[in-house]
Amino acid sequence: MLYDILTEVTEDIGSDSASSRDRAWIVSQINHAAREIYNTADLTGSEREQIFVLDVDEQQIALPWYVGDIIGLRDYDSLDPIQQVDMRPRYLRDSWTRQSQLTPMRQWRRKGESALKRNILDEGTLTITLPAAATTAFDVFIVGSSSLAARITERVRFAAGEASKSTVNFFSNVTSIVKSAATTYDLVVTTLDGTEVSDIPSHLTKAKFVLVQVLDRNDNLTESQLIELCYKHVFEPMVNDTDVFTAGELYDKAIYWKTLEFIAAKQEGKEDRVLMAAAKSQALLSNILANSASKIEMKFAFGENPVIASFQAASNAARNGIRPTNTNQWEQ
Repeated sequence: MLYDILTEVTEDIGSDSASSRDRAWIVSQINHAAREIYNTADLTGSEREQIFVLDVDEQQIALPWYVGDIIGLRDYDSLDPIQQVDMRPRYLRDSWTRQSQLTPMRQWRRKGESALKRNILDEGTLTITLPAAATTAFDVFIVGSSSLAARITERVRFAAGEASKSTVNFFSNVTSIVKSAATTYDLVVTTLDGTEVSDIPSHLTKAKFVLVQVLDRNDNLTESQLIELCYKHVFEPMVNDTDVFTAGELYDKAIYWKTLEFIAAKQEGKEDRVLMAAAKSQALLSNILANSASKIEMKFAFGENPVIASFQAASNAARNGIRPTNTNQWEQ
């Protein structure tokens, strides 16, 4: 957990973790190190799975904020795999044949990431709401466009005690929504008619959703579809002492050494320490991944099952024109 990593790092570099300034800086370095390790691979412990319901009229969906990279998916009822495709093949010179087009219920077309989980249907102001009054002041930065401007940037300031604010500008689209800091409560963005178009969890600072096209425009489902999805959980920065790395405490030592590498890299004459810390972190990470893979892929030698062996022998003998005698000996 964060407390353990923070304690080791502060002892090693001689800082005072009780100082809010020192703690904030060290925690930021720890999170930078943790994010780099998180981005190296599909770490064991970062995978999650969930069942989602697709309505009959949904052609494009935004997955929840906690869904990062999609590892695999299948139809929950039929168990048929669903293929992921990107945006480019649709625009090949020869176009697609029906067989290679977006097959209904059997392909998902990845369309990148978005700050919105629903389109803004009518241009207007946006309302930013917390479920309760803010405990500290913070800012929300919104970047988007309207019918009057191709790019609009607005800063919405929340003072302590405020729970709802509206933008001054009108927006027809939004490309970025960012908070200046983590907040006590989740933040929700709605349009003039009350439709929720985005949200940011309390502990994160940016709105980000994975967009997927699940049906082509002329296709439709006759009934709702259950999708079983395996995904990599998004990286969640550690803030409180009891927070744990997204993939688990197994990676704490690797994060510790990666943090020392980052800190040493900012100091002159610490090149050897940088190389040593990087090597230690990489070795620990490699060992964790190798051990995890070996446990999953290992085949245990339980010995030969005599009953199964006799059936296999009989089958092989029959294919070769051999039959058993009463003495259980094989003859041609």
